[in-house]
Amino acid sequence: MATKKTTTKKPSKIATAKTAAKKTTPKKSPAKTASKAKPAAKTLTSKHGVAPRMKAPERVKEKFSVTTDDGEKIEVMYDKDFQNHLEFKGKISPTGYHSHFGYDGKGDVKEAARKLANQFRAQCLGSHKRAQIKSEGVRSASADKRGSNRQNHGKPKGKMSMLDAAAEVLKESKQPLCCKEISQKIFALKLAESCGRTPHATLSAAMGREIKAKGETSRFRRADRGQFSLNV
Repeated sequence: MATKKTTTKKPSKIATAKTAAKKTTPKKSPAKTASKAKPAAKTLTSKHGVAPRMKAPERVKEKFSVTTDDGEKIEVMYDKDFQNHLEFKGKISPTGYHSHFGYDGKGDVKEAARKLANQFRAQCLGSHKRAQIKSEGVRSASADKRGSNRQNHGKPKGKMSMLDAAAEVLKESKQPLCCKEISQKIFALKLAESCGRTPHATLSAAMGREIKAKGETSRFRRADRGQFSLNV
């Protein structure tokens, strides 16, 4: 039988050179590598990864109450570190709150707060009283106006009503007239004032209502279509 010959490949020159380089280069120790690495910078972070915000120091506020001259109790909060700020709570304004920055910090703060509370309380009562008087005046004026309008509806002061003026005009003319002619003569003689944009239509409706309501005792009668005369 024929036997197979086994052949071994010789390594190439490039592979031989790489193997020799690996053997000659010394390995770096892990201790030296760790010593050369730069330490990480320390950062203050919260659990969400955001730097925590520095808290401002809490201001100490003094709380007390004062009584006004009319016996009203007002709660006061005094903040010396915040421009001597004074806060008032109570029946001292329409909103029940008043903020004041005008205190200079001199003298007794409670006495100063009491004087300021009296001042703000008087202003509040004055504005409330003025508003009440104004609203009462407006209500009374509107009521008087409504009453006068009811009493003098169709009867301007010093003037006749449109129906009375129409009777006077028909009495002088002694012949039937249409409502437009009657209204023109009424305004020319200044017997009455205008009662709308179409006074002749208003007058025609009023005369028709009187004829329908009073019948034979009415002052007017229909002489022809659209014309009226006195019922004599």
